[in-house]
Amino acid sequence: MVQELSGRGSFEIGALCPGNGRQALAAIEKAADLALRGIVDAIVTAPVNKAAVRLVDKKFIGHTEFLAGKARARRFAMMFVSPRLNVTLATIHVPLKKVSGLLDPKSILEKILLTEEMLRRGLGMRKPRIAVCALNPHGKESGDEETKVIEPAIRAARRQGIDATGPFSADLLFRAAYHGKYDALIAMYHDQALAPFKLVAFHDGVNVTLGLPYVRTSPDHGTAFDIAYRGKADASSMLAALRLAKKAVLTKCSRK
Repeated sequence: MVQELSGRGSFEIGALCPGNGRQALAAIEKAADLALRGIVDAIVTAPVNKAAVRLVDKKFIGHTEFLAGKARARRFAMMFVSPRLNVTLATIHVPLKKVSGLLDPKSILEKILLTEEMLRRGLGMRKPRIAVCALNPHGKESGDEETKVIEPAIRAARRQGIDATGPFSADLLFRAAYHGKYDALIAMYHDQALAPFKLVAFHDGVNVTLGLPYVRTSPDHGTAFDIAYRGKADASSMLAALRLAKKAVLTKCSRK
């Protein structure tokens, strides 16, 4: 079904087509422009279908990379926030076979620093506790990235006064964080973080882009083309994203 969007042409409901990608990309660009000009303090983005956007911009990877590029952010990260579990990704949308080669102490340290800043300045935590996941099953038992790459980043963070520990085996670490032992985790790759996160926070989880000069949040789910315009969508994650954006802005303002 083709619908008309006032002044913007047409789009197709629940379809993969250039018109849909063009509308989505235009909305993201407008929001980024408003935020960078200081007209708004935060933006909350709805899910986009990346394949549709790539029909009009072949270089598009995702919201996070696009907004970081527009802001010329040198350090940025993807963090997922919920009432009982917070986790930041050390690598984002990359093939699993490339993860090890992309990890280095500097990039992991950046993720720890960005996460600590969000917890402290955006969520109002005085002394956040951050734990770092191992890359390999049972950590050092099956690889050397823990010793050569992850541990140096943790030591560097601790020298800067950050309460960072690890690396710990991820299969136990997520349970510990869920039960309150840590305020946030640093995961080494996308599904290491998102599989457990969406299991416990699918309806109230929020995606946050760290490192931008403004607050950006979004739901933690996709476009759900299969239920588009059927009145079946659950708005819980979008509402959570709106609430978190407001909280982060107000917390930052109160600390200035």
